[in-house]
Amino acid sequence: MQFLQNFAPNYNPKILYVFIDQKKTIRFFEKQNGHHINPGPGTLVDQGIVESDGQKLFDFFMVPNENPSSACAKPVHYQVAVNTTDLSKEEIENFTYQQCYAYFGFGGPIKTPASAMYAKKIAYYAYDNKFSDKNLNQTPNDALQNCLHFL
Repeated sequence: MQFLQNFAPNYNPKILYVFIDQKKTIRFFEKQNGHHINPGPGTLVDQGIVESDGQKLFDFFMVPNENPSSACAKPVHYQVAVNTTDLSKEEIENFTYQQCYAYFGFGGPIKTPASAMYAKKIAYYAYDNKFSDKNLNQTPNDALQNCLHFL
């Protein structure tokens, strides 16, 4: 945070830093008519089994997408580590859910927010094309600069 304050005079950006963990082994089930089924899309668990330090630092589990009945739904764990924004807990949870429907590389919802998936895709793209070895400070092609060509 000190680096950002030294970046430029009066520069004080709002930061929301969230850890995303897809590798938890926890599973959730919904009981419906005496049967256990997968929870529906948008299921959110932010009480009971999670930690909370008020409205700024907290964690939650979310099942953002529809899951087949032949498999167990695997929730994603989100942990808000830094929050200097004015966003409430509910606004952050809703934004996270909406981001799961904003990925252009797939026609439906995905398990992680689109911004995290884009970051992962561009990192793999840079690695596969060995941009770090070429010492380039430009896009592969200027015509692609404002496009999601790495999808």
